[in-house]
Amino acid sequence: MNTKQKRELYRRTISDISDNQLTEVFQRLKELALITSSGAEIAEIELEEEIYGQMIRYFILDAPDPKRDVLQNTMRKKLYSLTDNLFIRSLSAQPHDQWYIQRKKYYKGEFFKEQDLTELGNLIADANGMSLDSTEERLEKLFLSIWMSSGLTDYQLKTLKQYLTGGRHDITLGSVIVTALILHALEKFSSEVWMLLADIYESKTCQFWQRALMGMVLTIIRFDHRLNLYPEIENRLHLLSADEQFIGHLEKVSIQLVRTGDTEKVTRRIQEEIIPEMMKLAPKIQDKLSLDQMIKDEGGEEKNPDWEEFFEESPGIFEKMEELNKLQSEGVDLFISTFSKLKHFPFFHNSANWFLPFSHRHPGLIPSDTDDTQAEALRSFFEVFERFPVMCNSDKYSFSFNLVTMPEEQTQMITGALSGEMGEMIKLTESDGLLSSSTGTEVFHQFAQDLYRFFRVHPAHQETEDPFSMKKQLYQCSVTEKLFSQFPVLARRLGEYYFHHEHYDDAIILFSATEKEPQDNPELFQKLAYAWQMSGNLDKALDYYKKAELFDSNALWNLKKIAWCYHLQNNLDEAISAYREAERLAPDSVQIKLNIGNLLLQKGNWDEALFYYLDAEAMSPDNAKTLRPVAWCLFLKGELEASASYYGQIMEKAFNHNDLLNFGHVKFALSEKSEAFNLYRQSLKHRKNNRESFIDAFMSDKTHLIRLGLATHDIAFMLDAVTGYPDLTI
Repeated sequence: MNTKQKRELYRRTISDISDNQLTEVFQRLKELALITSSGAEIAEIELEEEIYGQMIRYFILDAPDPKRDVLQNTMRKKLYSLTDNLFIRSLSAQPHDQWYIQRKKYYKGEFFKEQDLTELGNLIADANGMSLDSTEERLEKLFLSIWMSSGLTDYQLKTLKQYLTGGRHDITLGSVIVTALILHALEKFSSEVWMLLADIYESKTCQFWQRALMGMVLTIIRFDHRLNLYPEIENRLHLLSADEQFIGHLEKVSIQLVRTGDTEKVTRRIQEEIIPEMMKLAPKIQDKLSLDQMIKDEGGEEKNPDWEEFFEESPGIFEKMEELNKLQSEGVDLFISTFSKLKHFPFFHNSANWFLPFSHRHPGLIPSDTDDTQAEALRSFFEVFERFPVMCNSDKYSFSFNLVTMPEEQTQMITGALSGEMGEMIKLTESDGLLSSSTGTEVFHQFAQDLYRFFRVHPAHQETEDPFSMKKQLYQCSVTEKLFSQFPVLARRLGEYYFHHEHYDDAIILFSATEKEPQDNPELFQKLAYAWQMSGNLDKALDYYKKAELFDSNALWNLKKIAWCYHLQNNLDEAISAYREAERLAPDSVQIKLNIGNLLLQKGNWDEALFYYLDAEAMSPDNAKTLRPVAWCLFLKGELEASASYYGQIMEKAFNHNDLLNFGHVKFALSEKSEAFNLYRQSLKHRKNNRESFIDAFMSDKTHLIRLGLATHDIAFMLDAVTGYPDLTI
């Protein structure tokens, strides 16, 4: 059975348990148990199967069974737990699987006491005096024994709680333990582990509570289908919500998870749109700005006058660069494609190290053969780097290990260039409160990115379940439904994030949840309308735009949106009516007049369309945008000389392939075949000699040419001459 088949078997089994359809569950569990050679589990499955058979017989015989529901729910919990354990072990069931040995070794867990945790924490804290290999080995053993254990005992949970919520703990060790608890909870649901994470969150222990909350949320999303069996979780959420801060923290985590889930989409966009644009610019920069001469230039800080002209050739580049800066400032993961290739260092062979908070004191960062001067320079750089908020811990270690492998001169150049930039960013983020331990924003986004790299990049990532592949969102979970109803501000703020990042379906659901709240402006209805419009439901969009009309503000914007929706529905009369209302509010708007003209043109009302086009031209003369529709409309009306005059003006300003085609039509209708031929040829050339594109455009206007008196065979001759005889010149 391959991995895909195992996942499908797991999905079907979980679904059947959720639906109380248990008959086939037992057989599927036996299949998983055979894969993992789990004899003890097979016996447990058979016992549950026998008990279920008795329950069925009692039901058929209509025998009294007052505890049936309780027994069934208890059985479902056991079956869920068995399914989780057997499935996750089945992913590493073969000797060649990377976690095969670890899963077998740590399945029963390892005994540890609080004293052991304190001792290990002290060793990590005293980084300069510790034996790195032995300490890392102990840390990895503890990490795996918590994560991969089939179930943590009450004693273990109590010990971990005392260490993590008490006053004496090491941040590095504690962060790794919290992460191990989260990985355990994500693989094998445990209400006790979830409650421990909630305790850690409530303790507000620096660095721990942010990780714990993210683990709580991910676990809720992952196991929402079974949380009705654990009312204690919903009750705990209710108690937590009494603290206003909790709602704010929940919002931050939700947004960060959406943002992290968008990583692949953002990375693809950077690689397919922004980077190629930069690469296209590179040779032009070299040529246009004469870089070899500029290096010799001693003119100081004077700006190069060529720059402005150069960037005009790529008008979208500034917008792309600004967007990149904005994404970075929002905490979007921009480094995944770069640093995913730098996880090959021995440091990452230990799974715990993927979650280690970056520390400039980590003894592995500076090679033992580094001279004192270089070592001190690196220590100074790493100390600043540790506080750099944009990059996650895993990537900081990747960067650092890569840095120390470079030649000394190159290392000095990079550290010197980056130190100043990082210092400025740290000052800025400190002033904004980003690095404050009370806000947690820095830890939220760094930990989310650390998790993302582990589940997407780790060599054995196929041997576990990726929480970032889940389609469900927190607001969709049954256990959080009351929270979003009780706190509409949470729904609204999260909806705003979805809206501004173009997740319109999610925004619609969240905005709709707050729709019944008193509204003192049209913004919510307008955003709902726009979201419905972008989702393709124009009827709903119009409903909400009309609701927004009941408010006095933004009437012009609203009318234009209504007109546009009617236009998309091809309801031209209503669209024209809405634009005319907008025109009364903005009589000097050239664009509104052009829009009305375009709609009238679509209806075939050329005279009235021309009236609006001429009005727009009078308001914005010598503008190709207003000249173009006048020229075309005159052509349709058969006023060919006037049309030719307008196209002549366009040729002197800014023309495109369609202008050349249309001017060719005018000349053809005026029986000026040679000029028409040359214009058509230029249009074809401006289409990069794409014959199909030209022929489609030409033939779409054939009815107009015939109506203006051109013979069908002449039209065919002209088309063949333009497209079939490339050597023909006139």
